[in-house]
Amino acid sequence: MLRLRRPLFRVITLAVLLILGSCVANPDWRDVEDYWRYDDLYDFAYLVCMAETHRNEGRVPLANALDGEAWRFVERGDFPGRTYVRVLAASRSYAYRVPSGDSSVGCARWKRSQTLHHVIILSFY
Repeated sequence: MLRLRRPLFRVITLAVLLILGSCVANPDWRDVEDYWRYDDLYDFAYLVCMAETHRNEGRVPLANALDGEAWRFVERGDFPGRTYVRVLAASRSYAYRVPSGDSSVGCARWKRSQTLHHVIILSFY
């Protein structure tokens, strides 16, 4: 029984040393929040929300112009595609709850909301 424990102990010790060595060798680990510029995603969410509320109010040309501006964020952005898709879906669903005529205030509230922050953070995992 002692013979079985010794190789297991060596394997566990080796694994722990490898993990610690990789942590020490790569001290430049950064948090996801430090690596990505989130301002673009919040602006993208705001533009999508504004476009959808204007579309719901019947102002389609203005909504199409805002969609074009939002699309420019996607074209020049460095985020994964799934991040934009999740922010887009969440912003559109929120836009349906914004009262008519209150799009700028409602979408600004969405841009500052904790829910949008969670959507953005969780879209990376």
